[in-house]
Amino acid sequence: MSLKLPSRTDTIKVIVKADSAIFWPDSDEEKDEIWSNYLKTLNEDLLLFKDGEKPTRFVMRKVLNYDQAQKVQNQQMTMKDGQIQVQMSFIMEEVRQSIVDIENPEYVPLPDRIQFKKDSDGGCSKEIVEGLHSMGVVMDLYTARQNVTGKFSEDLKKKS
Repeated sequence: MSLKLPSRTDTIKVIVKADSAIFWPDSDEEKDEIWSNYLKTLNEDLLLFKDGEKPTRFVMRKVLNYDQAQKVQNQQMTMKDGQIQVQMSFIMEEVRQSIVDIENPEYVPLPDRIQFKKDSDGGCSKEIVEGLHSMGVVMDLYTARQNVTGKFSEDLKKKS
């Protein structure tokens, strides 16, 4: 077997836990187990949806291009008083650079849809990521992408 580079065009589709289309069981333990398994596999068959409702899906690239990866890496650590410090804000930048589209259910009226927009650097609009951050779903997107790409750090998972 030889080494094969991942495709720069491969994407994943991620649903966030806060999506109102998801029907959750009453048990928090069951809910957590379902959600954990979904984030590991992105298998939508694990999720139950309310009758007639469909979720919003965030389309994310698996591989960041060189410039995008460099932006994320430059935000991971800083030097303060001669000490290296991990900056958790790189997670928002990685999510911003990863999102390439947002698929809204057809029945959602246009003004209520999250409309995908790019910033001048090619990443998802900062306004969209700000909104996702305020909803508390950035970590869902980050975790799903890391699980799929095999780069998720257990240390970061424990800190969040």
